[in-house]
Amino acid sequence: MTSNYANTNPATGTAYILRLNDLYAIDESQAGAGSNGTAKNPAGVTTIPLAGYYSEALVVNAATNKIYVADGANLFYSVDGATNIATLLPGMPANLDVASLAVNSAKNQILVLDYFSGNLFVLDGTSETVVNTIPIGPTPRGTPLLVDPVKDVAYVVGASVFVVDLSTATVTATIPLPATGAFAALNTVDSRLYAVTVGSKVYVVNTRTNTLVTSFTSPYSTTAGVAANPVTGKYYLIGINGYPHVGVYDGTTNKLLVDLSGETFPALTGADSITVDALNNTIYVGSARGTSSAALAAIDGKTNAVSAIPPSTEEYNGYALAVDLGTNVLAAGGIDYTNLFFPTADLTSASVVPVSVKMKGVSDALTIATAPLFRTRNTQPEVTIGATGNYTGLAATIAPTNVFFQVDGWQGAWTAEALKPVGSTTTGTVTVTLPTLAVGRHILYAYANTGEAGTVQNGVSGPSSLVVSPTAAFVFTVEQ
Repeated sequence: MTSNYANTNPATGTAYILRLNDLYAIDESQAGAGSNGTAKNPAGVTTIPLAGYYSEALVVNAATNKIYVADGANLFYSVDGATNIATLLPGMPANLDVASLAVNSAKNQILVLDYFSGNLFVLDGTSETVVNTIPIGPTPRGTPLLVDPVKDVAYVVGASVFVVDLSTATVTATIPLPATGAFAALNTVDSRLYAVTVGSKVYVVNTRTNTLVTSFTSPYSTTAGVAANPVTGKYYLIGINGYPHVGVYDGTTNKLLVDLSGETFPALTGADSITVDALNNTIYVGSARGTSSAALAAIDGKTNAVSAIPPSTEEYNGYALAVDLGTNVLAAGGIDYTNLFFPTADLTSASVVPVSVKMKGVSDALTIATAPLFRTRNTQPEVTIGATGNYTGLAATIAPTNVFFQVDGWQGAWTAEALKPVGSTTTGTVTVTLPTLAVGRHILYAYANTGEAGTVQNGVSGPSSLVVSPTAAFVFTVEQ
């Protein structure tokens, strides 16, 4: 289904759901803190009215905290993420009817594929004006539009795969398809693009050479989506063959590893969309026909085990999916309401470890901006990480002693650094230099511990214990 669109801003912890003539901005922390088990809970939700009823596209530019929404012909909005005010963008091409949107985080650019003219318009993210017009040709609404910020290349998956060099504003390669592209996924790590046509044919493209690797007919009579996991290299097809199915494919051999059927796993009932959470190696399958026991399904990327994610009492469906890579919250837009699924079931903060971690980019000659997002041209930026102990009572003087961090994931090795105490406070800080990074948006993850902190149990001294903070996220961009 395409009546709902979902996206998130990991820098602000906000989820966005576009449905008909409204954009819903959901503050995840407020929504979680305000959860009281009652129906139709509005905590943290701001409704942003739009003029049209034809939801077409939604994209978030974290660099400027702007959200771009297409809601019909000549209805292209810029939404200020700080005020939640939507403004029609002035100076747009006549009769603009947006087919797809994307962000080039390496250049702070917004890409707008126009159904009316067949052009790809490139907007500067700061001035919100058109800086390049690239002819593509006729494309249907919803045409997949993908960006590789490292290569500075966009891919329009329509009647062909059009490879667009954004630095020269030209189409540099065209890979013909026998039918119009309906779904696509991009794995920039392994230089692979997966395109599924309306005839359920799958095409695998090497984006390093812009050549076709292989093609095959989907095992499903109707294929409803594709997703790729850049960490494992696997990709996933969802489709229907009597029952809903999810096919797990090896990204190297392009062979089907396992077929997960709704006949065996009822949680896959109504499978309609798919997205990958690379942080946890989890694949979420959305449903437009959820049940009282499963609004959507989660697949363990390591074991392929399928589990049901229960719905709320008000919304059994969740097919517009987006994972916030800063908070690890899953937003699932349904027919009438949106369900938020948090990484912990405890929304009361009663069991939250009282150690907080904050991060801040260090400005230098290559810094572009520090707000609303830290943006730099330095491929090895410095970041100051601070951790504070917020204990009370007998533990009030406990301060964090070490911090552990890694960039763009949880699956790799964590780098450890000792924290330097700040005076007589319970705060410690350290400034770290990040490894050489490619251009694009990045997220630095960090957590702290209190080292060998003595504890008090039942009024007497107890054994030493190690207390670990929640993992914090710092979103930033490295740009050209």
